[in-house]
Amino acid sequence: MGVESANYWYVAGEEVAIEAILRELGAEQPVDQRVVEYVLRDEDHWIDVQIQDRLPASPPSAWIRIALTNPLSVESRLRGLAETLLHQGGGTVVDMDSRRRLSGVTGGKVNDAEWSELWSAYLGKRSVFRQYYGTLEAAISGAAVFATLRDQKR
Repeated sequence: MGVESANYWYVAGEEVAIEAILRELGAEQPVDQRVVEYVLRDEDHWIDVQIQDRLPASPPSAWIRIALTNPLSVESRLRGLAETLLHQGGGTVVDMDSRRRLSGVTGGKVNDAEWSELWSAYLGKRSVFRQYYGTLEAAISGAAVFATLRDQKR
């Protein structure tokens, strides 16, 4: 977790195949990864999702990372990911910085008030990032953000 990304933790409330959900959503799995990681990306968003190793008797879980350089249109993709995970596996999605959480879905949709709080926390972190690092806007991974900023300074 760094200053360049918003990080979320998903913990399922029941047994669910997170990898199958990600594949249904069109996520790609980079071939040269040492961990089970998927990428949801298009020209206007990049979301990394890392499947966590499971301990005995622990529910499935995933770490979701979104670089703060993503265009604001990433909101609909993040919301769709959260709604799909919560609809199919129950559980919660927690913002690792603000501790705001999405605690379920009704009719396949997250609670609007909960979503508004979670998204406002994202926007606040993005605003702080932009004050320090500029207004770079690109659908890239969190890992690529600092390389891009470094290259811009040259």
